[in-house]
Amino acid sequence: MKKRKLWIPITAAVLAAAVIAGALLIPRFLPKKEAAVYSVAMVGYTDFYSGSSESYGLVTTDKVQPLYLSGTQTITEILVYPGQSVKKGDVLFTYDTTLSDLAVERKDLANQQLEVQLKAAQEELKSLNKMKPIQYKPGSSSSTTKTDYTRSPKNPDLINTVYSTGTSGSGKLNPLYVWLHTTRQVDDAMIEYLFSKASGSRDYVYVVFQTTPSNLADSEFTTHTGIKFTKVYETVPTTPPEPTTPSEPSQPTTPPETSAPTEPTVPSEPTVPSEPTQPSEPSESSEPTVPSESTEPSSPAQEQPAPAQEKVLTGYSMTFFDPPSAPKEDNGTVQWNDGYTSAELTAMKNEKQAEIKQLQFDIKVGKAELKIMQKEAADGKVLAEFDGVVSDILDPATALESGEPLMKVTGGGGYYVEGSVSELELNTLQLGQSVTVNSWDTGAVYTGRVVEIGSYPVEGQDYYGSSNASYYPYRVFIDESADLQEGFYVSMTYQTSEQAAGILYLQNAFLRTEGNRSYVFVRNGDGLLEKRYLECGVSSDGYMTPVYAGITEEDFVAFPYDKEAVEGAPTYEGTDQDLYGY
Repeated sequence: MKKRKLWIPITAAVLAAAVIAGALLIPRFLPKKEAAVYSVAMVGYTDFYSGSSESYGLVTTDKVQPLYLSGTQTITEILVYPGQSVKKGDVLFTYDTTLSDLAVERKDLANQQLEVQLKAAQEELKSLNKMKPIQYKPGSSSSTTKTDYTRSPKNPDLINTVYSTGTSGSGKLNPLYVWLHTTRQVDDAMIEYLFSKASGSRDYVYVVFQTTPSNLADSEFTTHTGIKFTKVYETVPTTPPEPTTPSEPSQPTTPPETSAPTEPTVPSEPTVPSEPTQPSEPSESSEPTVPSESTEPSSPAQEQPAPAQEKVLTGYSMTFFDPPSAPKEDNGTVQWNDGYTSAELTAMKNEKQAEIKQLQFDIKVGKAELKIMQKEAADGKVLAEFDGVVSDILDPATALESGEPLMKVTGGGGYYVEGSVSELELNTLQLGQSVTVNSWDTGAVYTGRVVEIGSYPVEGQDYYGSSNASYYPYRVFIDESADLQEGFYVSMTYQTSEQAAGILYLQNAFLRTEGNRSYVFVRNGDGLLEKRYLECGVSSDGYMTPVYAGITEEDFVAFPYDKEAVEGAPTYEGTDQDLYGY
């Protein structure tokens, strides 16, 4: 009995061990399921625009004074000659100007309008920065539920029309969707059409304009712009009806006259302010219309506000809004094709950043031009700003036509421009490093060198700089041989060998971490998954991460990381339909 009792637990333990061993060993001999892999070129992109570091700033001068002519200046006398030494305050030349105070005011107004456009563009960029790109979320079944308004209609005749159904245009979440031809202008006729398609009789309508590459039907929309149009009215007084009933009683007083047909306009005369000055006379001398206005002395005061007013449509105003995301599925998970991809958002941000950059440039140039115009209108003399030597002097007509300075006073100095560099790239910048300087007003290109790098970050970053990084100032010197103008804008670029190849960005969902290291499962030469560690940078937007080494656009990475995506698993190439659901 004792042996039987001892044998039973031993047998159970052996059986349990065999079951566990079988569970662990048998799967190793079973064929692994195939894991889906996707081209890095599909789920990432290479940003060659970021292949160089760029900054910009205003030109300042140090002992160099280039003197340019404007089209409103006429030289009256040049008082110096090439090679002449001059003292600070010496008159270099005199001129007459046709510039008027009105022209200066118009320039100032144009600058103010640019400021308004810049603020609007900055607000649009802020809205773009708040938008989140589409991301994969487990449990979604985008292949079974099609999202509306992500692809153009199959019927090409619906272009430039409101193709959406069941939307009223009453709000941001219920806008009208318009498939817009890339060359179609949104004019008053288009806006009137949009109001006619909106439900209700509101003075506003929300619209999302969408375009496709080459205006193709049944193609994915690549741009989505939300605009709220609002009717703008002006209140104007209505024209008072002159041939009114008071004119009829006056007709009996003028039947003998042949001009009777014109008399109906005469009865308006009793209301002329001159008559109330004789309150005793109108009661008898006035026509039968006067008795009904026995209170005639007060009638002028009543007739000032008397004319009725009406609202007249004078135009439309517009404000931008973020287009709504696509409808959610029944299980509440967001589909792949909701909103924009990270690459699309990046392209939209880059486009808006370029617009802001151009507006900032236009404003800086406009202010510099305004300053020059104000100085030109104030005096007809140009003075030397420091002790120096006059360089070669051009013929005034040649200088004006070529855009080169009429003359230049040099004192052994040059030009300076201050830019800013991200802390993430600070180690790529060194004192003495060569920098390419591009003048935005003339297009001329010069070579400068870095002469100073700040130790403390600067405040008030560029609107298109990364909000997650600090920026440090650096100063570039360009020698006096360059033809730059103080107060004007230039851009500065420099490039490291690593940047020259461009930067590969991969969606964060495809990355895995192990401690402080990032890795992916990549298809190897045998078609099997292998684990590969990467050299990555810092994600600036939370959705894309720069990858400096480990993979290229020709590689295929696994996704999603489920039980099939294990090292050594066989692979198959997934499609757009598998990944995005459309």
